[in-house]
Amino acid sequence: MRVLTTPVFCLTVLLLPCWTLPLIARAHPPIEGAGIADRGVHGFDVEGLSLLDALLQLGRQARVPLGIEYLDPADLEKSVTLHVSESSVGHVLRAILDQRAGYTWTVDDGVVHIGHAGLLSGGANLLDHVLQKFVIGETELTTAADLMLPGQLKREMSAPRVPSGVSGVYGSAPGGRPEDRVGPLDLENVTVREVLNRLVSARNNAAWVILVPPSRLDRFPSDGLWYIIEYEAPQARWSGVIGSLLRENWAPERTQQPTQK
Repeated sequence: MRVLTTPVFCLTVLLLPCWTLPLIARAHPPIEGAGIADRGVHGFDVEGLSLLDALLQLGRQARVPLGIEYLDPADLEKSVTLHVSESSVGHVLRAILDQRAGYTWTVDDGVVHIGHAGLLSGGANLLDHVLQKFVIGETELTTAADLMLPGQLKREMSAPRVPSGVSGVYGSAPGGRPEDRVGPLDLENVTVREVLNRLVSARNNAAWVILVPPSRLDRFPSDGLWYIIEYEAPQARWSGVIGSLLRENWAPERTQQPTQK
């Protein structure tokens, strides 16, 4: 095991003193897309932010799109304070995620994916559903992600087949920035996850966050399966909005989830 120490890398967690963090290459699978992991981070500072807001600040600052497939609402209740003068995206991610039990990260399709070691495999997951086609013209990011993508998924999964056109909204509410446009896209045989990745990585300025526990990824909840966050949107902290949606969707299953530190 190789241990790298960085004297200027200082991490403070709520109610704990500041300490020099050894950057230990452990408990993390090999990272794909090393270019993103090695990207330089200069002067990263967060003070008392939640896990989610710390990740989003890193994404915004380093222009790294995120796909957050697992986020326990309990892990938003403890704050993270982190001060880094010179580091990399990979090291900062480890420093943030190591403060919560079991979180993992990989890079796929140019997007940093946040997961968890306890995620169930083999069950139905709408993110793995393969769409026969996904075709859009140039449009706003949230329109593509919140209306067109779930509409296409709904049509392909419906039996009998419903008429063309969006039958409902299954993502976050529309209202994105007109300047954050994506497309045109003409994709075939792609998973829902791959489409979400293409959308948030179009300008490297957004993230998608799953709002349900792993056992509920087989269906759409009434208030949406995912939420699109545009980095340049005026709201600086997203834990309030996302946290309330997560708590609503996770609450009935709290006793079934592994205990988080």
